[in-house]
Amino acid sequence: MERHKVGDELKLVEYAEFPAMAGTRWSDRLQDVLPAQGTIGIEGACPAYLSALVSNPTQVLNVIDAVREIKSPHEISRIAWTSDVMTKALGMMLGAVKNGTMVAHAIAGVTPYFYQRCLTEAPNYNVMSTHAAGLIQPPAYTDDPHNFSCLTAPCEPGGPFLGLVAGKINGYGAEIERTFFLEHVPEEAHKPFDTMMEMRHKAYSMLKPGAVGSEIDAACQEIAKKAGYDTHLHRTGHSFGVTSHEAPFLAIGEDNMIEPGMLFSIEPGIYISGQAGFRHSDTVLVTETGYEILTKYPDEKEELTLS
Repeated sequence: MERHKVGDELKLVEYAEFPAMAGTRWSDRLQDVLPAQGTIGIEGACPAYLSALVSNPTQVLNVIDAVREIKSPHEISRIAWTSDVMTKALGMMLGAVKNGTMVAHAIAGVTPYFYQRCLTEAPNYNVMSTHAAGLIQPPAYTDDPHNFSCLTAPCEPGGPFLGLVAGKINGYGAEIERTFFLEHVPEEAHKPFDTMMEMRHKAYSMLKPGAVGSEIDAACQEIAKKAGYDTHLHRTGHSFGVTSHEAPFLAIGEDNMIEPGMLFSIEPGIYISGQAGFRHSDTVLVTETGYEILTKYPDEKEELTLS
């Protein structure tokens, strides 16, 4: 069943669940509500099978992406709550890391914690709108930010490790990540970690209404390049909302103006192929005068060296 808005009225149309007989399908009802003439606006992410059913001329407008960029107070409160859940889950994971601990054991409490928080604090919790996870990457995996095939790997002294919690909880996305160490910081890890932190501080110093997303990313990348890390750099950030990754971005190639009510990850990163990766990430709200970090957690080496 679909509500189709015509002017200020809603027209309710019914269709049979797929698969269905010709004449009763949702595609039949789509043809009923499309105008005989005129251009139809579609999103860039519109599936090919759907746009093929529209015989009218079409124009890509991406209205939904634009509407999502600035969050309502209700959405901000939902994302702030998700951020709190994820931040505490990260603390649980790092607290479980010991010499010899298997990654799977260190992260085992995260999903039950998600459910416990949702069931006790979100009465209308929709289990199907939660797609989040926590993970720890041991040092051998951190040079690839998307290599999560390390569940049976043991945690051993040194680093860098990466602890991350990301996705959606009860319909809204956020993330938090920390590069951390176990018992000691290897000598070769100091420079890239410190460079990553310089990039991070630069991003925060520029994040405010009126700033341009691509300029923030360019400034962060320039710091990395001057330090000798000119390849495998992570963009400075992306937004969150009803998805865990959405526009706008803090990235070269997108000259978007930052406005109050936008949310971004702040996560400039350095990846040294075959060696290690270094990245923190936080979920951050742009305010009228600057920003507010929603995932507050220690970020200095000394605080992130687990004994």
